[in-house]
Amino acid sequence: MADYGENPDQGEFWNDRPGQAWITYDAAMQERLSGVLDILFDGLDLSVGMRGLDIGCGAGLSTMRLAQQLGADGAAVGLDISESLLSFARDKASAAQIDNISFVQADAQSYSFEAEDYDLAISRFGVMFFENPVRAFANMRSALKPDGQMHFVCWAGLEENDFFLSPLKLARQLIPGEIPQIGREPGPMAFSDTDYLHSILSEAGFSTVNIDTHQIEISTTDNVQDNARVQMRIGMAARAIKDADPSQELLQQIQHAFEEDGRKRMADGRIAYGGTIHRVQAS
Repeated sequence: MADYGENPDQGEFWNDRPGQAWITYDAAMQERLSGVLDILFDGLDLSVGMRGLDIGCGAGLSTMRLAQQLGADGAAVGLDISESLLSFARDKASAAQIDNISFVQADAQSYSFEAEDYDLAISRFGVMFFENPVRAFANMRSALKPDGQMHFVCWAGLEENDFFLSPLKLARQLIPGEIPQIGREPGPMAFSDTDYLHSILSEAGFSTVNIDTHQIEISTTDNVQDNARVQMRIGMAARAIKDADPSQELLQQIQHAFEEDGRKRMADGRIAYGGTIHRVQAS
């Protein structure tokens, strides 16, 4: 039985349909988020031979990139609460013949890390889902060497991320419900408030915290139909659709609305959405 530690709701969520959607649309999402990964790695000071930890690694692309940059004498460990995503990640790493990589299924909030085992920890959108974020970051800090660093990216607010907001607004025109007021509960925008984020990391024991904000573009060469299918399965609109359990006819109407929005956004063969992220470095 999988160990979901102190975050059983997240364990069940990411091992159910949402996790499977990230497997089904892995290539599509890697295209959309490739620029985000570049921003994360641009901030890293990597040396060959380091040991690196990737928190909430999902399908493993960030872990694979970390392993390749650390070289054969280094090692990268990807940790995630979803066994289905990790199984997919292992297969990808094996196919790519990356040997200095391993994956662990666990809850990073409660997992018993080896003390001071890693030179750095990274995460691309994998640290915003803890029931007790202070405890989670303190636990992750315990795995770092005294001079170790943590680097991650997280989403800014909903109004600043059209990739989430636009399909959610379109879905809410057809199914009942309100656009949510984003708070601090576990979820993609849990750390949109940088003062709150800074306080969490400080309370967790990090002595230096730097946060810088980046405007990004999330874009794809998918056609409007394929782009709409991704939006039906991944993101805040997808969660609203799943919770509403609409009829097949209504599902088709929602997908048609997503397709029409994609046509309006199409330029030079790409469908694009604006976005904002925070890049965080803590030592």
